[in-house]
Amino acid sequence: PDDRSVKAAVELLSGAKNPAIIVEDGVTKCEALDEVVQFTKQIGARVYQPWMSDVNFPVHHPQYIGDMDPNSLATRDIIEAADVLVVIGSMFFQQAIYLPKPLVPSTTKVIQIDNNPWQIVKNLPIACGVEGDIKVALSDLSEALTDALTPSARSSVATRVKTISQEKQAMVDAF
Repeated sequence: PDDRSVKAAVELLSGAKNPAIIVEDGVTKCEALDEVVQFTKQIGARVYQPWMSDVNFPVHHPQYIGDMDPNSLATRDIIEAADVLVVIGSMFFQQAIYLPKPLVPSTTKVIQIDNNPWQIVKNLPIACGVEGDIKVALSDLSEALTDALTPSARSSVATRVKTISQEKQAMVDAF
């Protein structure tokens, strides 16, 4: 990936208050599972994957919340809660039905990471595209974030991770 796109992504992520991640098949195809798990911990994000996709993230991980249906307003609610949404190795929603509101609200800043340039910004608008091998892109992002995150930002990440883990445990207990 080029340095400008990594820098733009780091700027968005270092100020994120409630980031979320969507993973799909590109993670597995690029053998980037370890990198996506590390990246998830580093930014303190909830992780989702589109309904009916292969498993591309450890489902027992405390930050993995579950599947989302791109044809559902419930998915819009999830995305709307995120200030920064990182889409990794995904076609980023090819909607099959009409929704009365846009699936991704304009207030959510989207970072799309993919090894296929055709997929970046193909279906929905984004704030930043990172093109390149997903494994390498996530490693580059993690390295840049290590340098960019302030002690205050790291504290916020730790608090988010704890909160997300508690939410996940409550979901498991309720099941």
